[in-house]
Amino acid sequence: MKNIFKNSFGLLLCWLGLISLGQSHISYFGRDFGALDPTSPQVVVLSSQSVRSDFGWASGTDANLEDSHKLRAFKFSMARSGDVQIRVEGISFVSGSTSFSALLRPAFSVYQGLAHESPALGDHDTSPISATYNDTTYGPGNWLGSFRALNDWKIGNDDGETFADLSSFTYVGNGADGSAANYGAAAGISGDGIADGMVVQTLSLDPGSYSLFVGGAQYYGLMNSGGGTGSYGFSVTLTTIPEPSALSLLIIALGGLALRRGRNPGGPMNLNDGGRGQVKGGKPKHIGSREGRRG
Repeated sequence: MKNIFKNSFGLLLCWLGLISLGQSHISYFGRDFGALDPTSPQVVVLSSQSVRSDFGWASGTDANLEDSHKLRAFKFSMARSGDVQIRVEGISFVSGSTSFSALLRPAFSVYQGLAHESPALGDHDTSPISATYNDTTYGPGNWLGSFRALNDWKIGNDDGETFADLSSFTYVGNGADGSAANYGAAAGISGDGIADGMVVQTLSLDPGSYSLFVGGAQYYGLMNSGGGTGSYGFSVTLTTIPEPSALSLLIIALGGLALRRGRNPGGPMNLNDGGRGQVKGGKPKHIGSREGRRG
């Protein structure tokens, strides 16, 4: 009995270790918005999310990249082209015995492409193929991780042998709370100009699979000296924005035409006069009238 308990306890510890290891890699577990169809209104909210620092996203705007563990990854897909509004808001909450402070300066980046998912091993910054790729691309010692907030980037898992095995993220767009005063001076940041703990941005997306990375937009320099680490909470809301239907456009057009006619209640429109509805000569001529015959 003791041996059975000992072996079971050992397996439990091993399993917990694997869970902990998996959580330190890029994962979409519990963070899948599903398939979005921009032809109909959809609102999907994922709340009680967290990151480990208040600077992960802002640090990814630097030339030396950032550790992807300091951000949180989400995924979604687009059935067809359309607009999606992305809203990230810092929130405080308690989960179990852990209290999460609100992420005061949230930011996000969207990429086309996904990380490796189960049953494949998870991607992480220090896998041999990730390290080899970063050394080759950026130079040994010139990178803190693989994440790039404003550019394309790649990362791999422990099974990767060549660069073709890497997961690729093709940059689409970003949104950041506040201004350069908090997120730094990197070019290409779509700041909202108001440091209020929330950022809302609308992106036009093509069909395909997307990754959304959320992190802190507080910049502390190349090496994040003095950066805040801990447990920071936030929520993410994705909202599709359908284009006006053909019927809606027709109603709008007819309404505009009626308004235009209402402003020109006089005689018949002279289409040869630039379409302005003016009548030349002050009075229309009618065929068959005396004026018409004399003309």
